[in-house]
Amino acid sequence: MKNRRLSVAILIVAIMAAGSYYAYHLYNKPVQSLEKKKADLKLTAQKLVEDYVANEQAADSLYLGKVIEVQGTVSGILASSEETKVHLDSGNPMAMVICTIEKGKDIGTAKMGDQVTIKGLCSGFLGDVHIEQANVITE
Repeated sequence: MKNRRLSVAILIVAIMAAGSYYAYHLYNKPVQSLEKKKADLKLTAQKLVEDYVANEQAADSLYLGKVIEVQGTVSGILASSEETKVHLDSGNPMAMVICTIEKGKDIGTAKMGDQVTIKGLCSGFLGDVHIEQANVITE
């Protein structure tokens, strides 16, 4: 009876260890780059923000979770050791498009006031429209 309990306990511990190992690797799996992925939609920062301000649910159905190319004027660049964010002016003083540049990528020669096109994954509206895994498109 003791041997059976010990065997069951060892089996349970082994299953938990295998599950933890799988979850750890799944969680730490590198995110696939969007750099070469074709954009689902192309639009201006102004149009993107206007759509979200007018009707967030309708805009989510159009943009959320999709790879989009957004064209706009750089209104700010925030760079830290961990990430770079490019802000695009939308013409709305209460909202902008915030693009978090993909890790390991740079923004090239883009600077304040430049017209740029940025491609990334739309993650929705939280006072501003957020684009993740973004790449500055150079033509």
